[in-house]
Amino acid sequence: AEQMKARREKNEESRMSPSDIWRQMEQAPTEEAMFACFNALSETKRLEVAEWILTHVSMFKGRGPVFAEHYNLVTHMLEE
Repeated sequence: AEQMKARREKNEESRMSPSDIWRQMEQAPTEEAMFACFNALSETKRLEVAEWILTHVSMFKGRGPVFAEHYNLVTHMLEE
C-alpha cells in the first residue's frame, strides 16, 4: 500500500507543471512548509521547478526572493 501511494505521488508530481508546483509553494502557510513542499520533490523535478521559478517569478516580491535566497545550486534543495 505504501509503494502504491509513493507511485501515485510520483505520477502526480510528473503531471504537475512547474507553475502548478510554484502555486502550491506560494500558498504554503509558512516558509518552512514551502521548503518542505519543494524538497519533497524528486531531484529532477526540483531542477525543473527551480529553473522555471528563477526565470519566470519576480525576485522582488512575494516568495520569489525567499526561494532565490534559500535555493542551493549544488544540492537543488531549499535550505534554512
